[in-house]
Amino acid sequence: MPLNTLQALDVPAPEEAFFAGLQGRDDPALARWARHYHFFSVSQARLLALVVGALDMRDHDSLVEVTKALFEEYGSGERDAVHSRLFARFCAALGLDTAQLPLPSRDVLPGVLGYLQAIETGYRSTEPGVMLATYCFLERSAVLSYPLMLERLQALGFTPEELIFFSTHVVQEAGHEQGAFQMAGRLVRSAQDALGFKHQVERMQQAWIRFWAHFGAHEAQVRAA
Repeated sequence: MPLNTLQALDVPAPEEAFFAGLQGRDDPALARWARHYHFFSVSQARLLALVVGALDMRDHDSLVEVTKALFEEYGSGERDAVHSRLFARFCAALGLDTAQLPLPSRDVLPGVLGYLQAIETGYRSTEPGVMLATYCFLERSAVLSYPLMLERLQALGFTPEELIFFSTHVVQEAGHEQGAFQMAGRLVRSAQDALGFKHQVERMQQAWIRFWAHFGAHEAQVRAA
């Protein structure tokens, strides 16, 4: 079953190291990370619409699942609950000028851009296994990452109001992951689809690791300067 590949994933070591290395809520590394992560959050939400377009218009179960995730990304009809606005609230707590967000793409770390490119390429694939693996990977990685982020940021002294972006994702992503896995169970039908799913999960995992590794490498360069 191709989902076994996803269920075996764990939080990337560079992500663990990044959050473990933070010296406090005023650590400049956290503010630098937040600027890039805001860009990622905004961009991946826009790409989610590609999944809707790739689904059979008669597959109402899958369409409902993905459009629900997209609706929640944009606040379920509430302007102040749009996820990018919730993350901007966290950025403001870090002292960032939210009027300067999102960053222009030319200023975004290569690992972030590379991960987004991997997501877009996967969503645009005409192979069902590849498209579904990309969507399932994003949901699985969110289920793994957000509890870690929330726990570490709480330990640094951020308030529940400042961390609402993270706590919202902890709650919502578990349901999204379950729905994504059910979609894959219905739509990954052939051995070729299953093989494409497995290989795409492996490609996405490498892009995810590079995404986090670039933050660590960037911080090493900043501190050495």
